[in-house]
Amino acid sequence: PPPLFFLPAYPGIRAPLWSRGLGDVYKRQVCVIGGGMAGVVAAKELLQRGCAVTLLEKGPELGGVWREAWGGTRSTSSLLNTSFSDFSLPAFVETVRSDRGAYPRHFSRDEYRCYLRAYAERFGVLECVICDAEVVTVRKAGDAYEVGWLEGPRDVSQLTTRETFTHIVVATGLAHAKKPFDAPGLNTFKGRVVTHYEGNQSFQNERVVVVGAGETASDVAADLSR
Repeated sequence: PPPLFFLPAYPGIRAPLWSRGLGDVYKRQVCVIGGGMAGVVAAKELLQRGCAVTLLEKGPELGGVWREAWGGTRSTSSLLNTSFSDFSLPAFVETVRSDRGAYPRHFSRDEYRCYLRAYAERFGVLECVICDAEVVTVRKAGDAYEVGWLEGPRDVSQLTTRETFTHIVVATGLAHAKKPFDAPGLNTFKGRVVTHYEGNQSFQNERVVVVGAGETASDVAADLSR
């Protein structure tokens, strides 16, 4: 059967690496699910190989985890290490933001979203993007796949758009589903328990404990300390 390609959404993705195995999809109808870094690069590579591409993004714009991050988020990798191999971030800084000054070494959420959109615009990806499109079904249909999605504001009576594709690229990332948290005594805790962080504005002058020691926890702790 036609293959499904699963792509991780790692910041330093280099466009040519994963595409070496796509020589058999020339002029195929491909649906890319997810409009983050991996999805945008997948769509760009497929377009350059002559494929007809539709990119479905459930959010209002491209960006993936960078679109959903809180306003104070900054990158943990440098400008050079988070640059696409065929559209460098330093070059983007020089050509697009010369009148507003260069990016700092570790850029913000909005700065990277601007860069990703410029990359998509440069390679014609924006023309095949459908935003506010939540994929609800992917079914085998003979030698192809039928993809169903909802567009626009969600409504119980809303009809599902369905189209058939020969190939599917699943680029929904690793961090789009929340992991439930529980601990002994949590149900009797009198303070706030927050599992979706949106910035430090509502935590001024409060004592806060951050549970976890990964990158997200470190980012949240650093933001709270400001």
